[in-house]
Amino acid sequence: MATNRTELQNLPRFLPSDMVVVGRFGRSVGLKGGIRITILTDFPEILLSGNVFYVAYTDSLSLLKYDATGKSSSHSNISRANDTIVQNKGVLTISIYNPTHTKDLKAYLPLTLKHLHTSKNVAEFQELTRREEAEILCNMFFYSTIDDTRELCALDEDEFFYFDIIGMHVVEDGVEIGIVKEIQEIANTHYFVLDKHFLIPYIDRYVLSIDLDKRQIITKDARFLRVEH
Repeated sequence: MATNRTELQNLPRFLPSDMVVVGRFGRSVGLKGGIRITILTDFPEILLSGNVFYVAYTDSLSLLKYDATGKSSSHSNISRANDTIVQNKGVLTISIYNPTHTKDLKAYLPLTLKHLHTSKNVAEFQELTRREEAEILCNMFFYSTIDDTRELCALDEDEFFYFDIIGMHVVEDGVEIGIVKEIQEIANTHYFVLDKHFLIPYIDRYVLSIDLDKRQIITKDARFLRVEH
């Protein structure tokens, strides 16, 4: 194991709602800290050497080597990207937790990508130098931040990040009919979920426009989709 223990007080802290899943760690590969990853982002181009990613801190990570600068990824050339854009009327999804107080800030361990073997999806990180260290991360998710995602990922017209859609007000004929709580994919169609009885398919038939500045989704005939119970 590395001799320099991670110091919890020096780790960067973020709200969980500011983090976006990039992938999940699998088994260790080789003797020098290689680790297999499952890519869960729509933007695999962020997996470049030198980019910084984050793992939610747990006690099991305390033995990993860490350069305790206390800096966030804003000093790196990374940009966040996940789980989550609404693209060409398609939405990828992940649950978003939205705390509002500083007590909800969580510690994250930064990991700097050294190299990704794309043919095998095996990653090497600067902080992982031994097999035992990589094994600690098995089955953990790794993240980027919302700010990093915006910096790196250029969207085309009529494309939106998933995290921008969550929390938007849905308005029809000038009247608010709900707020987007989550996004689900059902039978190759993506739905804005206002509640468990009210799902709006993200198709031209119902969704007329999305206004990021006003935080509004304008719909037509969507109010009739609410299931009475």
